[in-house]
Amino acid sequence: MHSASLPHVAEESSPVSAAQIANYHQHGFVHTPGILTPAEAEDFRARFLSATEKAQNLAGGYGSAVFDQYVNLWQQTDPSLVNLALHPRMRAAATALAGEPLRLWHDHLLVKRAKNGVPTEWHQDQPYWPHADSAGALSAWVALVDAPQIRGCMSYIPGSHRHVELAAQDLQDAQDLFRRCPELQWLPAVTVPVKAGDVVWHHARTAHRAEANRSEVDRVVVSVIYMPRSTRFTGGAHICTQGRGYPVGEILAGPAFPEV
Repeated sequence: MHSASLPHVAEESSPVSAAQIANYHQHGFVHTPGILTPAEAEDFRARFLSATEKAQNLAGGYGSAVFDQYVNLWQQTDPSLVNLALHPRMRAAATALAGEPLRLWHDHLLVKRAKNGVPTEWHQDQPYWPHADSAGALSAWVALVDAPQIRGCMSYIPGSHRHVELAAQDLQDAQDLFRRCPELQWLPAVTVPVKAGDVVWHHARTAHRAEANRSEVDRVVVSVIYMPRSTRFTGGAHICTQGRGYPVGEILAGPAFPEV
């Protein structure tokens, strides 16, 4: 696979501080402004959206009331798009927050259309994944446009990442998470508006919700998911593993899951 060259980041440059790492482990999420420059965010926005024009009929792209989602466009149409997930500052921040070596699980472009009026309801990510030995998995919510509250920014429930026993929740049912874990409904949520180029990181078990997009502009983000290199396949169904022949218990490795 060929990819465009990435910007050099000096060894001494740290994209996250010790305080941000501590906040991430305490609360399950942290906002890191300016991981991408405005120019980088705009370049990735244009290239990801261009790639969807070739991927509309490929597995991983679908339209729904909640959002349009395209999984691993870098595998489908444009190999250079993996440069977002493997950007030096993204890699450094993800590894520092997780505290262990990582691989890319997958990325996905999430476009919440203008005036869609539909929120993405409370859920955790990890119950959807066929992962074992993956306690340190985390997601990077990369804003490629400004996402104030009116345009569908994210909210998080601090401390919810400690609930590791919950089954997958329904993204269109506002009460599903709380039926599964009633105590979470009493915890105050934190809403995080972001500028283009900002990243909000959350643990794979942190409960989160995206507002409806009530603005006149599409909300364009890429969610990048990183997993520990020790992650093993449980045998569960998932678009990223189907047809790849992984036996149950095998470490998820190889070109589809590049090291970070």
